Amino acid sequence: MPSIIFKTPDGKEHSVTVDEGVTVMEAGRDANLGIEGTCGG
Repeated sequence: MPSIIFKTPDGKEHSVTVDEGVTVMEAGRDANLGIEGTCGG
């Protein structure tokens, strides 16, 4: 499975493992990292 590393404004890094086909926006939103994604991507 692919992993995405998000870096938040406070400098912390969060590694999120995702299924293939999941967008970066969806992964960040689902990991509760403050990404709203209200437009649906």
